[in-house]
Amino acid sequence: MIDNIVSLLFCGMGVGLICLVMQNLINQTHSYQLDYQLFLRTIESNDFKFKLVDINPNTIYFYSPKTRKKYRLTKYNDTLRLQGLTKGHIPVLEHVKEASWKSQSTTQILIKGEFDNGEKFSSISIFNGN
Repeated sequence: MIDNIVSLLFCGMGVGLICLVMQNLINQTHSYQLDYQLFLRTIESNDFKFKLVDINPNTIYFYSPKTRKKYRLTKYNDTLRLQGLTKGHIPVLEHVKEASWKSQSTTQILIKGEFDNGEKFSSISIFNGN
């Protein structure tokens, strides 16, 4: 009889622990700051050595002397994507609710935005001149 009570007590504690862990996993929010740093690393990378060509509220235009190609950065749905002017694209930052950019000089862009989870991002990126 006592064995059954102790077994039920341990089973109840186990179920309670599992419920607690599951509730914490569900309520946990993802931080996108690492994703944002990887995005900055991509657009500021030596693999492209981007030069800033033009900027407007919807698009940033780059030229890569390393690949000898023109590129553009745009927001499409909840993704910032880097596109060549002819074909294809690379999703460089996802889960973006809002994004904006503003020229600070001929070589600097202020990039600001917000992720789907409400987390905000902001930085100034420096590129080579025209």
